Amino acid sequence: GLIMEQVKTVMQEEFVKNYDFYKDYDDMVMHKETEQIFKTNFINGMVQLVPVSNHMAMQKIEQGMMEFVQELKRQGF
Repeated sequence: GLIMEQVKTVMQEEFVKNYDFYKDYDDMVMHKETEQIFKTNFINGMVQLVPVSNHMAMQKIEQGMMEFVQELKRQGF
């Protein structure tokens, strides 16, 4: 099942300081330190951050593993 993670609301200055937009999305951001991905909703000068489900994070990890395995094969392991 889905794990309900905490929806956060932050001030815009905190948002700008701690988050970068994710890839080419204009409504998805990544926390600079934790690399957690959030969907953003802008409300009255505040930013609501809704955690993106772990499914997407898992896909990202699996993608990384595939690249790692391909790299090892390329190096002859």
